[in-house]
Amino acid sequence: MLLLAPLEPDPLGGHVPIDTLMTTAELSVGIAGFTAIAIALGRVDVETARDRLDIFVMFSIPLGALVFSLLPVVLVYLNVSASIALRISSGAMVVFGVAWYAYTYSRSNVERRAETPFTIGLAAVSAANVLAQLSNATLLSGDWHFGVYFVGVVWLQVAAVSVLIWAVQARSAA
Repeated sequence: MLLLAPLEPDPLGGHVPIDTLMTTAELSVGIAGFTAIAIALGRVDVETARDRLDIFVMFSIPLGALVFSLLPVVLVYLNVSASIALRISSGAMVVFGVAWYAYTYSRSNVERRAETPFTIGLAAVSAANVLAQLSNATLLSGDWHFGVYFVGVVWLQVAAVSVLIWAVQARSAA
């Protein structure tokens, strides 16, 4: 286990529970590991654009959750106040969410994939997360900085597991 020095009090009143974020980082690594096993055991042809997109989607979400679990911790240990670290991290999650959805949506249109209730629901909750993180980054969320941010990280993990289950079911049906 990584031994971290105790934090100085944040003059802006924010708090980053490092143990909680480290635990979510460990869960994200586990999800990415299960994804790798599913891909290795599944029928994946990396020569097709559709399978490359599936691999990108299945790995980018848990790896995003991993990065966003660790980002506030790194910022706090670089002497950024906890409140500012959470605002920066929320802003980074907004950029990730918008860029990720724009890329996957544009690639899905190229592959002529039909929207399913699953993908529509995933997009709707992801859009809500982006809006929540945007409000957190711009201080519209009040004193709920960590709560809003943590819900976003947990959402990424839930989305990663959901996409993994969906992909395994789609592959086994094919």
